[in-house]
Amino acid sequence: MYCKYCGKPNDNNGCFCKHCGRKLIDEPKPSRNENVSTSKSINKTSEPAAKSSNNRLLKAFLCSLAISLALTIGYAIFRYGDSLPCDDNRSWGGSVYDPAILNVLDKDYLTSVRQEEYKSGIINTALLTFPISFGIIFFLGKLKKK
Repeated sequence: MYCKYCGKPNDNNGCFCKHCGRKLIDEPKPSRNENVSTSKSINKTSEPAAKSSNNRLLKAFLCSLAISLALTIGYAIFRYGDSLPCDDNRSWGGSVYDPAILNVLDKDYLTSVRQEEYKSGIINTALLTFPISFGIIFFLGKLKKK
């Protein structure tokens, strides 16, 4: 066997060159099936994909949060009249209550019912708009990526 570095002859069983001291036999390179090379190549290639996926999720989350907040504030402003106490001078607008019944019902009770509906409407708007907007934004992002 000859040394590939210095070109001088050596024993066939030797691992190192007698003349220059370098390795005669290179260690076999790991095959693709071995875990070491596979895990290194997966880690190198999957990091950018994972980062872009995290960035996409963060952007979708923040956009959904902004949309949900805007819709909830819009609902609260639009339905603000429902939070005000009932009196004879206040118009109930598009109320679901029959105007003839308004004179019969206890105004304090009616006010408390409408205020509770107003509060629950704000909470429901906030809770429902976020997952819906997140789903739409995330789905549209997937479509855009393809």
